[in-house]
Amino acid sequence: MIKNLLELQSEKSRMLATQTEASPAVKEANRKISDLNKSIIENLENVDVNSQSLMADIQSRITEIENSFKSLPETEQNLIRIQREFSLSENIYNYLMERRAEAAISKASNEANNKIVELARGGIQISPTPIKNYLFALLAGLFFPISIIATRELFRTKIEDAQFF
Repeated sequence: MIKNLLELQSEKSRMLATQTEASPAVKEANRKISDLNKSIIENLENVDVNSQSLMADIQSRITEIENSFKSLPETEQNLIRIQREFSLSENIYNYLMERRAEAAISKASNEANNKIVELARGGIQISPTPIKNYLFALLAGLFFPISIIATRELFRTKIEDAQFF
């Protein structure tokens, strides 16, 4: 009903954008809205009356159970009271154990699986070795220019300068 009321109000708002309050369509929408409001109020009152009668029924059942409980002998009353406390404590214990298991699972999922087997020790540098790098750079620095010059001289076919012996 509330959904229908909201739809009618939005429809009325759309109509008011193009029409006046005095137009028949707007008046009809107003009438439908007021009828729907009355129906909603009537339903709420019925729900209230039903809930009050239900509460009265539950209260009468509680009184009846308490009266029957008072008629039991004292040892049975103590036994029932202890059983009730036991079941309450057991429920709390089960709840706390579930929470503990959830916390353990959460903690286990947050921990890393890696472990340090042995700490690093100081020592000599294995790679890269600076002496090898410098030697390689010196040889490459000599080899590449010499090979470029030798290749250029090998493929040179022109006589560039006249030489007299």
